[in-house]
Amino acid sequence: MKIAVTADLHLKSREEYLERWNALENIINQMFDEDIKILIIAGDLFNKESQNYSELDEFCKQKKYEQIKFYIIPGNHDSSVSSKYFTADNIEIFNEPKILPLGEPPLYFFFTPYIPDKSMGEIIAKYKDDLSERWVLIGHGDYLEGSRLPNPYEPGIYMP
Repeated sequence: MKIAVTADLHLKSREEYLERWNALENIINQMFDEDIKILIIAGDLFNKESQNYSELDEFCKQKKYEQIKFYIIPGNHDSSVSSKYFTADNIEIFNEPKILPLGEPPLYFFFTPYIPDKSMGEIIAKYKDDLSERWVLIGHGDYLEGSRLPNPYEPGIYMP
């Protein structure tokens, strides 16, 4: 089983920010080259100022992308993203923590969206009895609470 994982695309209007959409297309083209059919987007697919849900919906409906399954968790910049905004059959959004088996034999993926004031460690603690021995954490946020230091390379930008 092969799966591609990305995060922080911060999509905005295709017309205004074509390079972000080109980055997504580049990821998918590489997936085609490697025969990968699942793309997990671990938060911040959209930028908070501009949520182009209909653009992504139409993008994913294209015939060339219909065999790709898009698993999306909301991040801190797109926490309002929800399945209600999409009609494409190949998009699944996890607004709540969810354990999902993928592949044969199954490998369990634990999807944890960004939840303000909660670390992923706190979220995992609530589900620990439901997790198998083999599982993969897919989340957007910090695993542990701690001090948040500014990014020295980009002033004003937090970097975990």
